[in-house]
Amino acid sequence: MCGSSMNFSQGNVLPTVPRPVQPCLQLVYNLSAVFFNKDVYMGFSATSAPSRQGMEGHVIYSWNFTNDLDRRPNEGELKLYKVLAPVAAGLALLVILILTCIILVRRRRNLEMRSGAGQRIQRALQTARPFSYAELESATNGFDEKRKVGEGGYGAVYKGILQGGALVAVKRLKRSLMMEKDFCNEASIIRKVRHRYLLELHGWCYEEGRDALLVSQFMNRGSLDRYIFDTRRKGELGSSPMAQKEMRVRLLTQVATALEYLHKGLGECVLHRDVKAANVLLSDDTQMEARLCDFGLARLISQSPCPRRALRAMWRRRFCTMVWLQIRRTYTASEFWYWR
Repeated sequence: MCGSSMNFSQGNVLPTVPRPVQPCLQLVYNLSAVFFNKDVYMGFSATSAPSRQGMEGHVIYSWNFTNDLDRRPNEGELKLYKVLAPVAAGLALLVILILTCIILVRRRRNLEMRSGAGQRIQRALQTARPFSYAELESATNGFDEKRKVGEGGYGAVYKGILQGGALVAVKRLKRSLMMEKDFCNEASIIRKVRHRYLLELHGWCYEEGRDALLVSQFMNRGSLDRYIFDTRRKGELGSSPMAQKEMRVRLLTQVATALEYLHKGLGECVLHRDVKAANVLLSDDTQMEARLCDFGLARLISQSPCPRRALRAMWRRRFCTMVWLQIRRTYTASEFWYWR
């Protein structure tokens, strides 16, 4: 049965004669005019049979029925579907509501944290100029990769040109809660710093949904590691090996002076915790003085009668002392250890 029609075939078969290839009678009958209901029972009913006088009889040896219509589910399946469908829909709706609530709560919490951090920064950095994100984005040409002058674990530094033509260095911190805390920490520390050999903060930017930005003076000479590890630029430190050695000693003395100021000159001990040549910038004047920068890892330690009070810290093995490797504790003296 295809759709609403049936194919009838008939052939004469004797017990000793095989079934013919083509039937003697074949009829395609449209059942749509007979059966109007969707539920139809198919079968055969007959009363004819062979008689003793040898009269003709009819016997159905086999038959089959096929159709290409969709099977109608039984009542049990319908009842189960009617029960499970609303339950599944309710569970799905409940899961969606729970996930939506979690997302909204986390978003609100993050916004509150960012807003609270922004207020703390505004109170802490009263002397520094607040910049808008659009202003610094325009100054760095949309944070173009060609303007990038360096990158560290806490963010990238871009060369920026303000509307007045002033050159600035824009530090773009990575976006995460930990980086926001480090931004607040670095900003609060830099606010207190006023030293000749420490990089001074000129401005900042902190807007909801944006990366935190710090603005400082731009140093055309770059960082000290370029002059130490690049053989082509070593000559800029001095015309002779002796002059280069004297320049290194002078820069080392300036960095040590800056560290002494951080440890003892602020009323509370500030550990930089990432002292390396890459974080020492060189001034643009002929004196080529050192400017220690990047307080992203700095931590405060209140002064106590024991000046060697320890503070656990995450140090890079390359820049830490053997004492720290053994006992996992940080001291002010350990910041003077690494220098090439």
